Amino acid sequence: MHQLERKSAAIAESKSSSANWLVRLLSYLYPSSKKLVRQARVHDYSQYQPGVDYVVEAAQEAGSLSGYLTGQGRDIQQGDYILLHWDGSLTKCRIEKIDYYINPPDMWMALIVRVGNR
Repeated sequence: MHQLERKSAAIAESKSSSANWLVRLLSYLYPSSKKLVRQARVHDYSQYQPGVDYVVEAAQEAGSLSGYLTGQGRDIQQGDYILLHWDGSLTKCRIEKIDYYINPPDMWMALIVRVGNR
């Protein structure tokens, strides 16, 4: 009976180390989703000239905090922030949605929401 217990323990240990090996392999192949989440970036367009380098179209409601922004630049993504001049003041906005043009590929239109004045 003692020999049977040892075999059982060896099999259990073998299964455990196999499972650990598999977990390590899967975590290497598929890193944690926390690592895949990109931190929001802040894009500074404060030096660009409104109406020339970018265009802001406010929403229909007077005093609205949202609008559409057309501009150029690479690697701007949903959730990022952009500093720009809107209604005469430097404003920080969050990119709610962004769509890139096919040609030129760095031109885009974004739905933006004001999150505060700088």
